[in-house]
Formats: sequence, structure tokens, C-alpha cells
Amino acid sequence: MTEYDRLAWFYNKYWTQDAPALFERTLDRVVLSRLPNKAEILDLCCGTGQMCALLSSRHYKMTGLDNSETMLVIAGENAPAAGFVCADAVKFTFNHQFDGIISLYDSLNHILTHEELLSCFRSVRRALKVGGAFFFDLNSMDAFTSRKWEEGFSAVERNNVCIMKPVYDPFTGLADYNITTFLFEEGVWRREDIQVQERYYSGDKVIELLTQADFHNIQILSGSKDLKMPEFKKRLFFLAT
Repeated sequence: MTEYDRLAWFYNKYWTQDAPALFERTLDRVVLSRLPNKAEILDLCCGTGQMCALLSSRHYKMTGLDNSETMLVIAGENAPAAGFVCADAVKFTFNHQFDGIISLYDSLNHILTHEELLSCFRSVRRALKVGGAFFFDLNSMDAFTSRKWEEGFSAVERNNVCIMKPVYDPFTGLADYNITTFLFEEGVWRREDIQVQERYYSGDKVIELLTQADFHNIQILSGSKDLKMPEFKKRLFFLAT
């Protein structure tokens, strides 16, 4: 099992349940308006499938890709009309191309080197039709250094307890999410200590890598100013074709 497999139930319960409602209007305006009716869309790093569920319900042909088999089991329950593939976002191939590719909720921050992010972008380029839209978001430096982010997250419920303490190192550009969970199952409390990492990427570096991967018409959009999403004022959104 990967760290993301061990994180799957926590991720599904606490991190992305609100994603469809938060992103739907922006996706309509920025991405879906560019695509044909019933377009084929890849959700890269789809997690537990909330966005696949939303877009499948709107008659888009959805495929979700993630490297966590456990998350994909949950995704299949959340979005039974979508198809799911277990693969590495850094390097993947399909035998057909998509009209659009999305990757939301700072998923690509989990790719930890410039070389791997470039490889990811090249995989996306191969999987995307000419003129197709690639839309994703990344945490900005402001996100990693904000007081709210440093405070972390905690939840106490009848059958589970979760504590997350993030730490950002400005010298390496790496953020560690240190997560401890307690889950009550079959009369026993089970503890998991999980660590996942993210890397900060500057907007200029992301544009450089997208250009190397043969993307064009690259735009950086502010979560608050351009997209009117105050919940994501500390994220940068990228649109490329």
C-alpha cells in the first residue's frame, strides 16, 4: 500500500466532498464551454472520484486516473458511470485522446521534481487532442506560508479522529503533511501515521515546463481575482491548449 492508499478514507471524507460545488461554475466557464457536448475528459489524479461523479451526471464521458488502488475503489462507488485507471501521473499512456484534461485540488503539487512534472505534462500532451484544454491548479507560495495552512486540520467524531500538521521548508520548497488518524473498526481502534509531500512551483517555472511539453496559449488565473473563487485565493490556476 502507498501512503495515498492509507489516506483514502480520510481524503474521501474530509478533503474533497465539497469539490464539485466549489469547482462546477469555474469548470463551466473556463473549460467545459470550450469542449463539445458529451466530451471525453480525463480527471488526472482523480482521488476518490467526486469530480468524475459530477461530470458523469452531466453526460460527459469521464475517465479518472490515480496511482492509489484504494482511492479508485472508493471512486468507483462515488462515480459508477465513470471509468478508472490505476497509473502514475508522471508517466502514462492511453490508446486514444481526450477532449479535455483536468487536475484539481493541488494534485500536481504532489509531483516532487521539475523533471517529473515535465514528464507529467508530456504525458498529458500525448493524451490530449489538438486544441484540447488542460486545466489544473497549484498551491502558491502564499498558500504554503499562510497562518491557516500552518494551523493544520483536526476532526473528532464518534468512530474516527484525525490530526494533520503541515510543515513547509522554504529552502527545499517541500511541504510535509504529517497526518495521524484513529479509526474504530470491529471493536478496535486502529492508528495510522501517514506522511505525504507537496512541492511549491513558481508560475514562471510551470509555464516553462508547459512550453517544453508543447503547450500553447498558456494562461495563469488567480483563484480570487480571475475566477471569483475566494476559497482558493492562494492558488494559481493554469489553462493551456
